[in-house]
Amino acid sequence: MKHRAISLVLAFTGGLLTHSAPAATVVLDTFSEGNFLLSNTGANIQGDSVISPAASFREVFGYDVNRWSASLPAGSGALTYTSRSPVPSLSFLQLRYGRFGGLTSLLDTNSFVLKVSALIGEADVFVYQSGNPGTALPVTLSAAGDLHIPIANMTQHFQVNPDNPLYFRFYPTTANFSITLDEIDLVVPEPATAGLAVAGVFLLLRKRRRP
Repeated sequence: MKHRAISLVLAFTGGLLTHSAPAATVVLDTFSEGNFLLSNTGANIQGDSVISPAASFREVFGYDVNRWSASLPAGSGALTYTSRSPVPSLSFLQLRYGRFGGLTSLLDTNSFVLKVSALIGEADVFVYQSGNPGTALPVTLSAAGDLHIPIANMTQHFQVNPDNPLYFRFYPTTANFSITLDEIDLVVPEPATAGLAVAGVFLLLRKRRRP
């Protein structure tokens, strides 16, 4: 009877014991709201409203000792950042996101996805919640497409605080750097059902074994 119970459980779950839960995405920014044109030598900043499930405001901040620009034409759905002669670890573009009541989606997030439609050069990308990258671990951006950043990269001693803003910072590492960013998403695992299924089978077998 014991072996039969184990066989029934394995047959019922059909391999779900090792199946990872599917993931859903929560949109942070599609760059369809707001507009700006930043072009300067030095620092420049711009704030915009963002309407998405995860954020209600976006702040763009850039700095470079040489010429740089960042733009978001109204309704374009694409942010473009260019740095002609970036200085390593000094030239950067920063996106800051927040929401009244906190970024509650961060509590369930396990990674971020940056959708890059065009890229020239390379950059180090940091995600963090403090005032600067600090101990955050960068991910190298070297090709257009989806850039995945694990939430664990935010800091070596990471603890999510939904009340704090969320920062994305781009440090160009090559000359004539240019990026077109179409979207930023939060990846949230969907609740797993395998545990409930296994528990249900065990309860059913237990009832059947009772005299």
